[in-house]
Amino acid sequence: MRSNETSVSAREQAGKRYEHFLSSGQEKLRLSDALEGYFCADTPSEHIEHYRSYLLHHLRPALDQLALSCRDDRILLLKQDGLVEDTELELLITRMADAASPLQWQHLIRLKYPSAAGWHEGRSDAGTGPVRSCLSRLYMG
Repeated sequence: MRSNETSVSAREQAGKRYEHFLSSGQEKLRLSDALEGYFCADTPSEHIEHYRSYLLHHLRPALDQLALSCRDDRILLLKQDGLVEDTELELLITRMADAASPLQWQHLIRLKYPSAAGWHEGRSDAGTGPVRSCLSRLYMG
């Protein structure tokens, strides 16, 4: 009985979040609602499709918000769902080189280049162009 109550409550919250998403005039709030709703297990599929469409049109701010919140797990899910391609991930890594902390930034590098951990020791194939330049700044000062 208790899990059923939790399920109903979670669905109600998902519905309220969706209503807030639809009615909010502030893009920052809409983006937060879309990100939360997209990843919530209790979100109905038709709402997920609406969130997905919104996120596709607002991909850059969505990725920035996830990166700065250390939600690389969610960035990886967006990549697996086909919303994020390698080019967007490289652009995110480049943008976050100055905005994110070194730890946040390293998590992003590992999403794109799983073997990047040893880059500064010459053991990695990670990075060319802007990403390699960012790696140099991070490790070489």
